[in-house]
Amino acid sequence: DYVAFCFDPRGPSFRKELDSRYKANRSETPPDLVLQIPYIYKLTEALGIPHFCVDGYEADDLIGTLTEFGRRNDLEVVIISGDKDFGQLVGPFVSLYDTMKNEKLDEKGVVEKWGIAPSQFVDYLAIVGDSSDNVPGVSGVGPKGAQKLLAEYHSLDQIYENIDRLRNNAMATKLIEGKSEAFLSRQLVTIRRDVPLGVVLKDLQLKSVHPSELHQLLLELEFRTFEKKLISSEGGANT
Repeated sequence: DYVAFCFDPRGPSFRKELDSRYKANRSETPPDLVLQIPYIYKLTEALGIPHFCVDGYEADDLIGTLTEFGRRNDLEVVIISGDKDFGQLVGPFVSLYDTMKNEKLDEKGVVEKWGIAPSQFVDYLAIVGDSSDNVPGVSGVGPKGAQKLLAEYHSLDQIYENIDRLRNNAMATKLIEGKSEAFLSRQLVTIRRDVPLGVVLKDLQLKSVHPSELHQLLLELEFRTFEKKLISSEGGANT
């Protein structure tokens, strides 16, 4: 019934202000890809798909905000992405669908795949870090260790409140030495759910396809076979 496509802005997000190392390991966007991005905007317009981009926030934060919006409006929300970070948003009536793997995860699926509940996902990432985004986590503590800690103490705060009770002295030392990185990492990996989008339900309705604009765009891109799938021989758009 409703759909939204979310883009990253051109500039950095607020996370870069929290930690200058954030995504510093990323190489420059390939020039060939940079040239393609404006066409994605044009395609969403021509296909009538509502899209959002807000300076200072990543697409993840817009998706988190729209997910929360969907919950408040009693909608079933499906997040279409292969990004594991969205595991933190999964819950009642919210699932994660990876089209590349044809895999759809609900709350039970998150537990089966990562060994932690969606409510623990942020704390899990705060401990293990995320190399793709250059999020440090706690040095020397991997997924298995994080799973065991969260199974026993449930949250990052509880882990540190009970640090003196840890039987594994080496683990305790790593956690103590990495405490500041753990809590910084938690800030970095937490998807915001309060981006000021100012949307109402009707803003998220799929709009009419613009056949002439779509035709010209697909012609320019030489997507002839794709055009046949989208536009009927009478010149109208297929639904």
